[in-house]
Amino acid sequence: MPSVDTLRIIEASGNWAAAFATLAAVGVALWLQVWLNRKRRPKLELIYDHKSPSDNRYLAPSDDASGPGKNRQELWVRLRVRNTSRHPARDIELKLIATIVGNDPQRQNRPGWSFKVSNLDASAVTIHPKFTQYFDVAYLIFKKDTSELSAHFVLTMPDTLSWNSEKKRIEENIQYTGITIGWPHQVLFALVGSNIEARYFRMDLQVAPVKAKEITEVVLRTCLVANQPIEITPDDAFDLTRNPLAE
Repeated sequence: MPSVDTLRIIEASGNWAAAFATLAAVGVALWLQVWLNRKRRPKLELIYDHKSPSDNRYLAPSDDASGPGKNRQELWVRLRVRNTSRHPARDIELKLIATIVGNDPQRQNRPGWSFKVSNLDASAVTIHPKFTQYFDVAYLIFKKDTSELSAHFVLTMPDTLSWNSEKKRIEENIQYTGITIGWPHQVLFALVGSNIEARYFRMDLQVAPVKAKEITEVVLRTCLVANQPIEITPDDAFDLTRNPLAE
């Protein structure tokens, strides 16, 4: 018959084994949960095609309530965010970090401002599996009665208003939304969501002055030069001392 000391050792060993097994089970469960979360994490593509009529959407003069007005034409720059996975991407936003004009070392920072979701009075949206959502980035305006060309970033403040009110606010806040005609702009922004890892991008955009006497859709399109956004690191996005156009 085992001694009392031996029984105590066996009991203690059993307790240690049970505790170890419990910790191992918890560790495996946590690892499995992390693995499942990563496996279920949506995969998003950011797409812009300068030649696409959907990515550069032209609006002819119109008296309709949803149109630009009878004396103005508009050309909209839109980015496509495509969910290529089988899982919904939730609360997706394109958040502006900063804009840089030409070789100016001074960045124009607007953290917390977001580009507008196309056709919605919102800055965030759920993108369902295999679905593509457009985001409005900028638009050009040509006013026929004054022959004036202007351009704005489509930025919404945290208190996103209904579109007509938001558009009015955008066009009145030139110091925050205005695009300087003739100057190259770098647009630094983040693709964020509640169930994705943040990614950072730079998009180069420039609006040239109008030179033609008669402004048509073709002419207005030639005024815009923009490129497919390039993915960058967080350091590149937030480093206040860097300006690739000046290097």
